Amino acid sequence: MARWLDRLKVSPDDTARWILEKACPSVQLRTLTSVLERPAEDPEVGRAREGAANFKPAVTIARAQDETGTWLGKVLEFEVPNTSRKRGPGMVNQYLALVDYGWDGTHPIIHCTQELLNRYLVEDPHVDLYELRGYAGSNPEIDASLRWLMSFIAGALLSRSGYTDDPVLAERAERLLVELKEQYPETGPADLYDGVIEIEEQGDFRRVRERHLIPDMFLFYFLAWHPRFQQDDARPVVARVVDQLM
Repeated sequence: MARWLDRLKVSPDDTARWILEKACPSVQLRTLTSVLERPAEDPEVGRAREGAANFKPAVTIARAQDETGTWLGKVLEFEVPNTSRKRGPGMVNQYLALVDYGWDGTHPIIHCTQELLNRYLVEDPHVDLYELRGYAGSNPEIDASLRWLMSFIAGALLSRSGYTDDPVLAERAERLLVELKEQYPETGPADLYDGVIEIEEQGDFRRVRERHLIPDMFLFYFLAWHPRFQQDDARPVVARVVDQLM
């Protein structure tokens, strides 16, 4: 079955025009650039980009950003927003929301978080882990594992926001592909787990091997958003990861 985007591109006029007339500025922008493939200098693209930059839900998120590039001093938090208690989503959720609203690296808000993501990407030992610090405590091995985890999460986010030409990001994608080739072999099952742990009142759970990648949301984000994983030699590896999930 053809991808929905490819099918829409075959005869975009009526559907696309309806979207451009009825949708919010962010959806208009995505339609113009991703479906109709209009260039950045197109006047309609310019108007839609300006509308997306002033779209109230996006502006509300942007205003809550901390000077550090996080939101509420958190990176992975997924809490429901509660302004009165200063609780809510962290950097990952809010950054992706702004990117989906059509904001890019030319905006200072995106650029601020991008600088933090670049430090996570290279596993900077001095960058703050924020709420994740509590998991590491004074254990250097856990600290290193969390920085490794944040490096490929950062790679996924940077890929989504248009930095795929960055050579440092390209190197991280290549390293991830090597890791996946080792962990998801062509023959035999993936060897991802190392025993079982018991959590009181919740039951037994398989323990993931150190620095092994189970098929989760962030892994699929990276695989979907970085072009390295669309190349012919990478496709069988991605297919094996998908098969593991299924």
